[in-house]
Amino acid sequence: MSKDVKNGSVAKDLAELKKLFTPPVLTSEHLKAYYTIMERFLECLKPRDFVEQMFVKDLTDATWEIMRYSRHKTMVIEREHERHLEIQAKRRREERKRKAAIAEAIRERAAAKQAGETKAAESGEQAGAPTSQFDRWLELDEVNVVCGLGAADDATIKTMFDGVSQVLPPRTNLKKRSAAS
Repeated sequence: MSKDVKNGSVAKDLAELKKLFTPPVLTSEHLKAYYTIMERFLECLKPRDFVEQMFVKDLTDATWEIMRYSRHKTMVIEREHERHLEIQAKRRREERKRKAAIAEAIRERAAAKQAGETKAAESGEQAGAPTSQFDRWLELDEVNVVCGLGAADDATIKTMFDGVSQVLPPRTNLKKRSAAS
């Protein structure tokens, strides 16, 4: 067979299939690409009758749907990845806000404590200092809560107190009480 006869046969088969069947092409897809695939199958398989033309049409539809599903699978994965990145970014923003709020609370407490120490220095006693070991434990537990660590149990507070008690300033108001007794 000559090339002209083949092309005439393919064009005839393609025109006949276009008349009989609606292609499964979405508005977001290209109709010309669908018909190009069908034309290539017609050239390769050279259908001899209507049943073989139906097979070519079915093969074209199946190929088209495989291409569509592959494309949509990729889009789903990309969208999920983008959503995951957005969630991570949101968590990081919330964490920065939480840390900024904790830092601000610590600054406010330090400023209030310093203002109290200034008043106490004028009156001769240390303001804001815990008056007992129990008060120190409560103060450490409060720091844990403010920093987002949660309330500590007694053993944790004792361990923290043992390590921190050497660093904390001396409790002058306890000395005054014992001297007064």
